Amino acid sequence: MSVENVNLTRRGLLRAASLGALSLGATAAGGQEKAEALKPDAPKTEDRNSNKSLPRRRLGRTNMMVTTIGSGGAGITGPEILHRAIDKGINYIDTAPAYGDSEDVFGEVMKTDRDKVFLATKWVVLGDWTMEQCLESLNRSLKKLKTDHVDLLQMHSVDTGPGIKGTPRDGYVRIDNPNLHKAMEKARKDGKVRWFGVSSHNPQRKDLLKYAIDTGLFDAILVAFNHLNFEQSGMPELLAHAHKKDIGVIGMKASAGNATLNVPNVKPLTAQLAWILSKDIQTVINSKTVFNEDLQDACLAAAKIKLAQADRDTLERYAAAVHSDYCRGCGHLCESACPADVRIADILRFEMYHRNYGGAHQELARTSYAELATDERVLHSCHDCRKCEEACPYTLPIVDKLHYVERELA
Repeated sequence: MSVENVNLTRRGLLRAASLGALSLGATAAGGQEKAEALKPDAPKTEDRNSNKSLPRRRLGRTNMMVTTIGSGGAGITGPEILHRAIDKGINYIDTAPAYGDSEDVFGEVMKTDRDKVFLATKWVVLGDWTMEQCLESLNRSLKKLKTDHVDLLQMHSVDTGPGIKGTPRDGYVRIDNPNLHKAMEKARKDGKVRWFGVSSHNPQRKDLLKYAIDTGLFDAILVAFNHLNFEQSGMPELLAHAHKKDIGVIGMKASAGNATLNVPNVKPLTAQLAWILSKDIQTVINSKTVFNEDLQDACLAAAKIKLAQADRDTLERYAAAVHSDYCRGCGHLCESACPADVRIADILRFEMYHRNYGGAHQELARTSYAELATDERVLHSCHDCRKCEEACPYTLPIVDKLHYVERELA
């Protein structure tokens, strides 16, 4: 490609610098070619876990055959419940340093079950991290997980929003960090990571993840969506783009708020999981697989059913029950209306974790809220003008939720 065709954007320059051998004229396609060249030859489709009772799908260009139900790590109650999930046939398990002692518990299980699973964890690499910081984070996870490598390492929760655009917390800046790219290359060459991914449940997740895909650096995306926010969050477009690029797609947040409903005969979990598996994804992770045996069995059942009309009816009843309480994540509406630049969408997610999820998610909510800049929190910025509520198409009691977070989590 000639120099005349160079797109001298900040992001383009950062990517070119990070990949060394790329010319300044490298496009996203060129970046993908370089990233592919750095990888070992992909094997033929690779499977793990001798219990083949659960359906499997190919996780994009990784060629991993993963069970359609994967096990999350947040809120895990102990190694025995994860052992049971693996014995039941699950071969994709996913954790993160942010999930309390989850990596340590996973590590106890990896002593005996490492060869039965595709192991995924995450790192929270900011836009100003050095290569050494990136690798230190990975090495801490490997030590806790008691393994010499992970199959998939994901950037945790890339986001953007009021007060952070252009800063080290900005999702685009994080993706473009040249030191991250160098760390990825070294980790792969050292055999510590096989594949890389990126996750987001931010209101701008469609655009952020499309951007990440087009760098050519990532092999999978982990994305939040469910039957309540599928169209509104741009998932059809994102899934089509990922499929075209042969990028693996892992679903999360399928339970649409995890509300405990006092509605007779509505037990939505299995229907919610079956619904998300009816879309063009390979696996969906759910932390309920490690809460207790009954919830684990309900998750496993979803892998074996075809979405029926009765399930759709259940989803409609659930949607009606939570319509004016569940935040769909369309933060561009409420946040653009907020004169104080409060991080409304993220704060409502923390409220959902604390109020509905329980366990380790409550501590995750507290630490996540504490990590926000002071002027992005409620107490210091919100003046109860309720312009956010006027902009919300679902009539959520946003201000009440914001003050709940400030009262319970600050």
